[in-house]
Amino acid sequence: MKAVVEWDGEAAFTATTESGHRIAMDGPPDHGGRNLGPRPTELVLAGMGGCTSFDVVHILRKGRADVRACSARIEAERALALPGGLLGINNRDLRTFVTTIDRTLELVECVPPGRFVITESGILGRDEVRRLKAAGLRGFLVGEAFMVAADPGARLAELFEERVDESSG
Repeated sequence: MKAVVEWDGEAAFTATTESGHRIAMDGPPDHGGRNLGPRPTELVLAGMGGCTSFDVVHILRKGRADVRACSARIEAERALALPGGLLGINNRDLRTFVTTIDRTLELVECVPPGRFVITESGILGRDEVRRLKAAGLRGFLVGEAFMVAADPGARLAELFEERVDESSG
């Protein structure tokens, strides 16, 4: 699937889908929009509801069910707007299953002060731990590195123990 999103000025955008449909989007007036279309985040919710409903109806009809109605109500909150001080950032791309700590290093810059960030997945060596600590991370969810280790305790020490260079006097 592909889509092209073009800026129409101010806070307005037009998306053109691969099937040739055009969708106007606009931001709220307090962000320069004129309320001429749904917010892009509203379309994310609508798309989730549409995909889920499509699948449910399709499966029911395939099973020869007499489907007469289908409705999905979706609610969401922005993670950074939620109360609480804990936020997890998963480093795994759920499409390809490739992990990279660059995801955390990029997104942690968007996190407001006062939040405790836990980085998850792709923490396999001391280099990753050093880079994440240098970016201010103090919470790590490590799984694979321990699961494949012959001695998980030794692997923990290898990843997280601070080593002192005694030769520096």
